[in-house]
Amino acid sequence: MLTGQGIALWILGTIFILNLVFVVLIIFFDRKKPVNTLAWILTFTFLPVVGFILYLFFGNRLHLRRVYPTQKSTVNKILEQILIAQKQQIDNDEISFHDSEMEKHVDMIYMNLEYDDAIFTQDNEIEIYTHGQEKYISIFQDIENAQSSINLLYFIFRGDNLSKKLLQLLTKKAQEGVEVRLLYDEVGSLLTPKSIFKDLLAAGGQVKKSMRSILGFSFRANYRNHRKIVVIDGQIGYVGGMNIGEEYAGLHPVRSNWRDTHLRIVGSSVYSLQWIFLHDWQATAEGKDKIGIDEKKMFPLLQSSENGKIGMQIISSGPDSSLEQIKMNYIKMINKAKKNIYIETPYFVPDDAFLESLKIAAMSGVQIHIIIPGIYDKYYVYRATTSYIKELLPFGVKFYLYHGFMHAKMMIMDDEIVSIGSANIDMRSFALCFEVNSFIYDSVFTQKCIDIFMDDMRNSQFVTKEWYEARPWHTKFMESILRLLSPLF
Repeated sequence: MLTGQGIALWILGTIFILNLVFVVLIIFFDRKKPVNTLAWILTFTFLPVVGFILYLFFGNRLHLRRVYPTQKSTVNKILEQILIAQKQQIDNDEISFHDSEMEKHVDMIYMNLEYDDAIFTQDNEIEIYTHGQEKYISIFQDIENAQSSINLLYFIFRGDNLSKKLLQLLTKKAQEGVEVRLLYDEVGSLLTPKSIFKDLLAAGGQVKKSMRSILGFSFRANYRNHRKIVVIDGQIGYVGGMNIGEEYAGLHPVRSNWRDTHLRIVGSSVYSLQWIFLHDWQATAEGKDKIGIDEKKMFPLLQSSENGKIGMQIISSGPDSSLEQIKMNYIKMINKAKKNIYIETPYFVPDDAFLESLKIAAMSGVQIHIIIPGIYDKYYVYRATTSYIKELLPFGVKFYLYHGFMHAKMMIMDDEIVSIGSANIDMRSFALCFEVNSFIYDSVFTQKCIDIFMDDMRNSQFVTKEWYEARPWHTKFMESILRLLSPLF
């Protein structure tokens, strides 16, 4: 019979052997980037039991092709025809631009046509919102005026008063016969009670969770639908960084100075937002909800707009693709820059490719300015974020700490291209989350975004080398540890 000491040794030996087996399996069978694999090996080594539990939730591979199957429809065929025609126009040098300055960026447009099926449209009218109150007033008004369909996709849908007010309006529209679909991420909205949707469901609205749990327990937590999309009547689209919650309206008790950016779009690019939403919806729907959509209702003829002359592409990315399309576009912008790169992001945890692009651009004389939050929402991500300042300061990259929480996701190249959407500058957004960004090719609109950036910069603390090096030792220690684990965030 084993003694107490013998049992303890047997348990420890079993844990060691199982841990070794899991490490071997990760090395040979988990097709991740080497830095991610190394991070998991370290986690298993120093946290044997806890590491296994974390891997179940955050490291297991998902059969995404089963979750996001390829779909065939009339819209697919029309999209394919447009893509082929636009690529032929570029190949034959026949494409024309409302803004002649954009001719030099035809290579980037072609890349997105070829590898993301992102059609290029030049009939868009865009309004930009930098505060939640502005966005919510606009979206409530557009929903109130909806005639046929309202489709909403959010990473976070709170159960607070703002969310309830929106649900009351959606319920009213559903009672009027408008088709209402609401899709929200299960992990992002983990604390949202299902009961708040009962009136909307009773009125005929449809509510679904994106990336649903298995057996009531979420083993897909690592793969999140981080997109924020609203499409109303197939005519009006919203995309950006704001979810549905009172904090985005500046009502958070600590992070009340909340800065975010969101867009309202009228034009053909709304079709792209609608298609991405319906793709996500069909991947989640079951049974009778999986029937074919009314394409004429979802993709109506757009009303002409005299002011709509802005060129743009809607780019989606996610773990169902190995290309990391949004990251590739970010890097493309950095590589094309001649004068300036302006970045706003709540989390700055880039991979090596992104870092090297910034360094090369800075060494080539491009002025790079990056605004990150001065008040954080997640300590572990924030300390990983600030650790990257040390690596880029020697190259002349300038960092600013916003006097509040900076949640906007915006990148500007020179005075010509701007990207605004849901993707952060971090490895999670690049590879593990479903994201959507607008890439806008228009000098006038880009200048408007530069003006917004400059206002934010004036409301921020410039990070000097002296200030950065004077941080407490324990802060530097935590940065080193969390930087090492950042691929797991």
